[in-house]
Amino acid sequence: MTWPLPTSQRRWFLGGLPILALAAALGGCDPSLGESGNLGRAWVELLTGEQTIQPLDEGQVLMVERGSQGGVHIWGSLRAGGVSRGSEDEYEALLSGDRPLVAFALEAPYGGLTGDNVVREYLQLDAQGDFTLVGRRVIFRHYSELPEDWQELDWGEVEQLMEQDDLTFRVTITDSRGRSAEDSKTVRVQFPPREQEQPG
Repeated sequence: MTWPLPTSQRRWFLGGLPILALAAALGGCDPSLGESGNLGRAWVELLTGEQTIQPLDEGQVLMVERGSQGGVHIWGSLRAGGVSRGSEDEYEALLSGDRPLVAFALEAPYGGLTGDNVVREYLQLDAQGDFTLVGRRVIFRHYSELPEDWQELDWGEVEQLMEQDDLTFRVTITDSRGRSAEDSKTVRVQFPPREQEQPG
């Protein structure tokens, strides 16, 4: 090998390699992992709440809200750790796509009730060093597949029957490094009164 540098400069170059490597390693660490203090396995806790995080217990009844166009939804929140938070800056996040993917799902014994709602989310850092997401609207359907006679159905009766079902509420989080975690709870839903007949 032919060295283009004098001996003294070669010694400095070779001796500085470990320092440069260490600096690169430290600089390449995701600061969010260090801030959270959660360098272990990825974990997530399913919660609820629209504007503030509310606990979610097994078997809890969640109040359904109606949208202006006849849709229905519940609210999902989460607490997580052991995942990369990604870019805090909105523009950098758009360029890199490094924020974690979060998906909420509501499942009945006869099939899934939510469509594809995987979204890259900005996670807040709380006082305990955990990541949180508050108030994701989880839109769902009354059926996994709409019956052919849906126009003839009594939707008030459909909702009364649905309130008796044990449903699975689930959240999944996956960061840009492929770390993933999931949590789920068995819940029931309670619908508000129907002002007029609406398709499900």
